[in-house]
Amino acid sequence: MQDKNSCRWKEIIEALKYTHTLSVRDICKQMKASRSWVNKYILPHIDSIYLNSNIRNDSKTKGKLNWVLMASIQLNKEEYMKDSVWCSESDFTKLIKSNIISITKQTKYIPIELLVVDPLQYSSIYNEYSEKINEVKDNLEDKKNLRT
Repeated sequence: MQDKNSCRWKEIIEALKYTHTLSVRDICKQMKASRSWVNKYILPHIDSIYLNSNIRNDSKTKGKLNWVLMASIQLNKEEYMKDSVWCSESDFTKLIKSNIISITKQTKYIPIELLVVDPLQYSSIYNEYSEKINEVKDNLEDKKNLRT
C-alpha cells in the first residue's frame, strides 16, 4: 500500500518538471517588479506550489527536511533551486495576456558617442570638466573641515 504523502510528492515533482516551472524570482524579473508587488497582485491569481525550505535557525525548523533541496535532488538540477514558490507558467501567461491593455517603453538609452562629432575631443573635454568638478568638491570638503 502506497503512502498518500509519497503520491503527493510524486505529483509535486511532476508539476515542477512540466507545469510549475516559473519561480517568483523569474516573475519579478519578467515584470520588473518587487517581490511584494508580485505576491500581492500576481500570486493570488495563479496556481503555485510552496516548498518549505526549513532554513530558519529556530527550534521549530531544526532537524526538519529542506523540501527545496529535496526537489532539486529529485529533479537532478545542477544548480540548487533557491525559490520556495513555483508557479504555473501557463496560468501566468494567461493572466498577463488577459490583463494587458497596452505596453510602452518609457526610457531609451542612447550612447553619447552616437551624438558626438569627434569622440576624442568629447572625451578630453569630459575629463577636463570632471577634474574641475572634483577640484570643487575637494575645496568644499576642505572648507567644511575648517569649520569644524
